[in-house]
Amino acid sequence: IQAVYKELRQLQSAGIIVKAKTFFSLRLSWVLELAHFADKTYERCLENDTSSSQALPELQNKTKWSFTSLLQLDDFSAHLMLLMLSRSNEKAAYTWVRHPWFLLIQADKEKKLEGALRINGNKVYFIIGSDGFLDRSYFPFYSPDIVTHSFAPSPFDSEKSSQFFVCGDYVLTQRIERATEQAIDRLYEESESTVSIDHRRIIEVLSRKTSASVTIENNPRKANSLRKKFQEFFGV
Repeated sequence: IQAVYKELRQLQSAGIIVKAKTFFSLRLSWVLELAHFADKTYERCLENDTSSSQALPELQNKTKWSFTSLLQLDDFSAHLMLLMLSRSNEKAAYTWVRHPWFLLIQADKEKKLEGALRINGNKVYFIIGSDGFLDRSYFPFYSPDIVTHSFAPSPFDSEKSSQFFVCGDYVLTQRIERATEQAIDRLYEESESTVSIDHRRIIEVLSRKTSASVTIENNPRKANSLRKKFQEFFGV
């Protein structure tokens, strides 16, 4: 038992735990620092991976990454989208999303993404697969000269993924486990007005641990087929 208390005193001296009478607990500031370190380490690993020539697959190949956090999924997807745009000779990109949930919690990062699109001279044609109050509430966020969007029924209404993005010969596809997808659907269905928006519920649903993936494939035929559907839909 003395050895245990010796270790506890050392952890206390290192600022990892705190003691209140006879009880020990982890120091909250240390836990937050650890979480911050983990996030930064994770980001560096992704940066090292995506900075390599293997980030975008060769012709007729695909690469898949898995995530347990929607925030990580969105951050990495945005990074890949910019990478796709930078490697393509085309300035236009096309995307479909079931719900624009990322605007609820990552608006600042989406604004930075829009800024990068403006600098690159890109134009994005954006179809939203649902037309609820919450879907529309956050969408004026984008500048119309950068993003042209529509809530109208589209050829992708039966789409099973949560989002896909097309640029040049590349197609990026996001998938989220069914349970989380259903929770997001309910969140949007229940938010029928400003009064009914439950911000605590939004954070709870979108910060939950999940199983999600993003796949990027170099498939000219598939990309061209999807692009034609978007162009016919938007009349461009």
